[in-house]
Amino acid sequence: MEYTSRLYLFTIALSFLISALIALLGRKPLGKYLLDTPYGIKNHSNPVPLIGGIQIAIAFFITLTLIRYLTNFPTGTLHSLRGLFLGGGVIFISMLIDDIKKPKGLHYSLKFALQIAAALMLIFYDIKIKFIEPPLLANLITVLWVIGVTNAFNIIDILDGFSATIALIAAGVFIFIAFPYNFIYVALVCCALIGGILGFLPFNLSKQKKIFLGDSGSMFLGFILAAVSLGASYTGINKIAVLSPLFIFAVPLFDTLFVSLMRIKKGKSPFKGSDDHYAIRLRKKFNFTNTQTLVYSCLVGAIYSFFVIWASRINLKWALIIYAVILIDMGFAFLWFNKMEPDIHNE
Repeated sequence: MEYTSRLYLFTIALSFLISALIALLGRKPLGKYLLDTPYGIKNHSNPVPLIGGIQIAIAFFITLTLIRYLTNFPTGTLHSLRGLFLGGGVIFISMLIDDIKKPKGLHYSLKFALQIAAALMLIFYDIKIKFIEPPLLANLITVLWVIGVTNAFNIIDILDGFSATIALIAAGVFIFIAFPYNFIYVALVCCALIGGILGFLPFNLSKQKKIFLGDSGSMFLGFILAAVSLGASYTGINKIAVLSPLFIFAVPLFDTLFVSLMRIKKGKSPFKGSDDHYAIRLRKKFNFTNTQTLVYSCLVGAIYSFFVIWASRINLKWALIIYAVILIDMGFAFLWFNKMEPDIHNE
């Protein structure tokens, strides 16, 4: 197969089919061992199968493996995919164990150690930040970036469809960025991820056949997208566009920072779950439904992404203005959500 839009559509369709089949055939048998039982601040009334991670990850791995044998990858692409498979496999398997052991799960220190190991695998396969010197500093920032984005997508997994839909938007943006420059690795990875997510979302948003992502799903999404962001180029016109991933991931990174600061402000551990998320505050303040909250967050993510793509295609002066406007908007949002605190009560 040639690298055309047909191949990308085929990749999405194949991944979607595998993901949907896993949900249809595996929801009950796998759900016996992977169940999210309500506890703490969780407010679903019945246990829900935690197989979303299995859906997306297995569809992702199988699809890209099959595509590898249907095409002749350009030099370097297969090398990058090996790093992504190894690192992604570590994240998926370790977090799957965490899901199985819930509600206790793995200790957060072990999770971080495994995430560091997965990030180092990416670096070993040359998936890393390359515009910072010296290389040791670049590698350190790469590890921090991968861990930060991986956990950010886990942190926003608080409402049905939230983490998966934000990941869907981000993957679509990376395809849009990669397609004109023929970044095969980035485009195919994102297509495989999109197909898996599309196979998951109808079940996640269903009332009768509901499935949750679990940590194995949300962290897998975050890890793959963090790795993809290191494989694209954003600096065709102005070098400041290298900051694009920060704004493409604006929603999960904003919520991670917001939640962490709110928990610290209350004297709580930033690693302990709470209802301090901006989405929960928004929902309670305006009596939003989950769907309304999801649509609001996706619109914000899509608008930010639109301006980020625009900023990568204009001169430095106007790009700086766009980034400044986004940062100011996020600053006002932070203050606005912080003022909602008096209306927040534990669920």
